[in-house]
Amino acid sequence: MTISLRKVRAEAQIKHIEKQLEAIHEQEAQDSLNPIERTDETFVIVTNADEKKKLQDELEKCRKIVAEESK
Repeated sequence: MTISLRKVRAEAQIKHIEKQLEAIHEQEAQDSLNPIERTDETFVIVTNADEKKKLQDELEKCRKIVAEESK
């Protein structure tokens, strides 16, 4: 029985991406509990929407690789 290196790498990447997404969700939950204080300074609110979208696309790509290699 041979194991595809491509499949193993994709599975490792899936675990890594899932951890990153979990960290983003935890950060968003924490941020929702701590409202932004008003100050005289101007600042930019950065959302994680783009990062989440990128990670979800990569996750889907890796899952397709695993499915193809499992056949």
